Amino acid sequence: MYSTCTFCHAPLGKNETLENFPVGRRIAFDQALGRLWVVCAACSQWNLSPLETRWEAIEEGEKLYRDARRRVSTDQVGLARMHDGTELIRIGAPQRPEFAAWRYGDRFSVRWRRKVAIGAVAAASYVGYQIAGPSAGVALGALWMLPWGGANMLHDAYLSRLVVGRFTDEQGSLYVNAAFADYAQIVKQGEDDGGWGI
Repeated sequence: MYSTCTFCHAPLGKNETLENFPVGRRIAFDQALGRLWVVCAACSQWNLSPLETRWEAIEEGEKLYRDARRRVSTDQVGLARMHDGTELIRIGAPQRPEFAAWRYGDRFSVRWRRKVAIGAVAAASYVGYQIAGPSAGVALGALWMLPWGGANMLHDAYLSRLVVGRFTDEQGSLYVNAAFADYAQIVKQGEDDGGWGI
C-alpha cells in the first residue's frame, strides 16, 4: 500500500483505527461499490486504494462508523471522527436512523423545543408560586376580605343610627338610636318631672 498522495506526493499519515488499513487520517469508503479511498490532507484529493486491501478495511470501517457516537451526515455522505482523530467518510445510502433524522429531524426538534419551553414555564410558575404564594395569598385574602369588611362596617353604621325609641314631652321629642341605647337608662324621677326620665 502506498503511503504518499498520488497527486501531490505529500505523506498520507497513519491511523490506529483500522487494523487492516493503517494508512491515512481521513478514510472514505463505499460498501455497496466496494471502494476505499485515502483523502490527502494537503491537496484533498481522493486516492483509491488497491483492490486486495479494500474488503476487510471497508467492513471494519462500516462497523466503526455504525458504533461511532459523534457523526454527521447528508443524503449520501456521512462523517464520523474516531478517538484518535481519524475521520471516516461513509459514502452511499444512509442508515435507517440517519434517514429518519434527515426526514423527521426538524419536526422532532420543533416538538422538543416546544416541550422544553412549556416545561420551563411550568417550572418557573411552580417556583414563583412557592416563593410568592404565601405573601400573595395573604394579599389576595386581604383583598377578598375587604368587600366583606366594608359591607360589615356599613351594616354596623346603619344599625347604630337606627332609631329604637322615641319619647315625647312638653319640650319636644327625644329619639334614641342603637348607638346610645346601650348607655341610655330609664330612671324614676320626682312627681313634678312626670315620674320617669331618660
